Amino acid sequence: MKGSVKNAEEWVDIELPIGVEKVAVIQAKTLHEAFECTKIYKKLGYKKIAYSYGASYYNDICPHPNKDLGKALGRIYVISTLHKQGILTDNDRVHLLGCAVPQEFGWYQRIECIESIDTSNPIMSTLEGIPYKDFGLDEKPIINMNDSIERAEISDFDKKLLDKNIKKFRTINYLK
Repeated sequence: MKGSVKNAEEWVDIELPIGVEKVAVIQAKTLHEAFECTKIYKKLGYKKIAYSYGASYYNDICPHPNKDLGKALGRIYVISTLHKQGILTDNDRVHLLGCAVPQEFGWYQRIECIESIDTSNPIMSTLEGIPYKDFGLDEKPIINMNDSIERAEISDFDKKLLDKNIKKFRTINYLK
C-alpha cells in the first residue's frame, strides 16, 4: 500500500494527453489497508479507482474452500463495505480489474459507483475449451492473457464456443 500511495502522490500532478485518464489501483494486504488506500486516493483527487480481482487478502476475508469464489466474494465484501460506510459513494467511479469467476460482475447490482469492468475470462475460457455454465464458472481458467496474447491465433478459437461464452457472460452479468 505504501508504495502505491507514494506512486499515486507522484503521478497526481503529471499531465496526460487529452482523453487519457489516471486510474489509481488499490494495492493492499488487508481490508484496513484497502480502506485507507481508497481514502488517500480520493483525497489526492483521483476520480477513478480500480480494484484487482487477485488480491490475496480477499481469501482472508472470505475463506471459502474454493479460492476463486473466495476472491470474488472477498472483493464484493470490500467494495460493498466501502460503499455502506460511505467511503465509496454512488458519485465515485470504480473500475474492476479482471475476475476470478465471471458471474462476479453481476453481483454488484445496486452499487452505482461501479462504472467499468474488464476481463479476458470469456476468451481464456474459450482457449481452454471451457463452456460457461448457466451460472458462470466455478474456477478461473488456468491460461493467462499475458502468457497467451503473443501465441494465440484466430484458428485457436472455437468461434461457436467464444460466441456462446460471450453471450453467457453478458447474460449472467445483466449486460445488454
